[in-house]
Amino acid sequence: MAEKTSLMTKAIGGFVVLMVGIALFNMAGQPERQAERQAQAVQTEAQRREALTPEARKAEDHATAQAERFATARGACLITLKKSLHDPDSAEIPSTQTWPAVDDTKGIVLVQPTLRAKNGFGAMRVGVWACKVQIVKGGAIVRKIVPM
Repeated sequence: MAEKTSLMTKAIGGFVVLMVGIALFNMAGQPERQAERQAQAVQTEAQRREALTPEARKAEDHATAQAERFATARGACLITLKKSLHDPDSAEIPSTQTWPAVDDTKGIVLVQPTLRAKNGFGAMRVGVWACKVQIVKGGAIVRKIVPM
């Protein structure tokens, strides 16, 4: 025996179909709008850079390059440091951006990582290291890492 579909069930079904249709319609234009916003952001950034004085542009480029060198050095220190821990899974590592970093000489960055981890006896300890990193094309080489 066939049961009749209630009016309420039909109304709910129609509403769901309508909502799906609206969602699909809205999603259809998203890639174009996103590409348009991205192109506008690139154009705005180009205009901002063009308005800078040559000295300001050079200073901004230097700061950006230095930030990239520091991030690369911090990442290399993190990887090397985790490999040297007794219990790497116990490590409580703050954002590496908080680790002090300075340029020593051309291509060398000194980083001072700080983190908490279990020592060989199972106690949680705070450790501070001195990490000397050489920045090379395509990455970094940790030359020396010692506890302080």
